[in-house]
Amino acid sequence: MQDASPDERVFRPILKWASGAFLVGAMLPFVYLTTVSLLLSAYVHGWGFPSRPFLRAYSGPSNGLVIVPGVGGVFSNYSRLCNKLTRANHAPKANQ
Repeated sequence: MQDASPDERVFRPILKWASGAFLVGAMLPFVYLTTVSLLLSAYVHGWGFPSRPFLRAYSGPSNGLVIVPGVGGVFSNYSRLCNKLTRANHAPKANQ
């Protein structure tokens, strides 16, 4: 068996770290938009936790995500999908 070259031993941990950081960086906006939709749904349906000022402060960066060139449309469509699935875009019907 042939041992790994010295260059390979040096660059392998760097490549693992860089690919892990890229993966986290790519997934983090989607996790954030999902939590925004869940909190918005809880607020719309009258749950006690997310107050309006908290929700406005927490969801502020989501506006910046949708204007990112190239992937802004993906984030915008994903946010709409999350809102639709969590029913955050529908107000509950009043009990009669």
